[in-house]
Amino acid sequence: MRKNHAQAERKIRARIPFLAVEAGKIPAFAEVVDDGYIDYFCGDREHLRRGVGCGFYDAIKNEAGRPGISRFHAAVSLNARAFFLRMEFEAAGEQRNAACGAIAPNFFREWNLPD
Repeated sequence: MRKNHAQAERKIRARIPFLAVEAGKIPAFAEVVDDGYIDYFCGDREHLRRGVGCGFYDAIKNEAGRPGISRFHAAVSLNARAFFLRMEFEAAGEQRNAACGAIAPNFFREWNLPD
């Protein structure tokens, strides 16, 4: 049991969370793993196009330069693809996953630290 606890603790500590809070609610959140992988980047539909994503992007970029982070990368949905391109993430490939009998494309995007 202790081994699983220690492993879970390491995983939790390897994550950098970002929360938007408005009127006591969380309309959006993002999470970055300590190697720069953006694992979650989610927002409530009612808060889209209100600058929350751009704010997260700025906060995430401020984490650049931490030990182990030389780039940020993500597997993004079709809906999020344009946002990540606007935020200067470059195309790095794509994959197609089967979900509930339908094909769901995922797009790999990355942003490298400037030299």
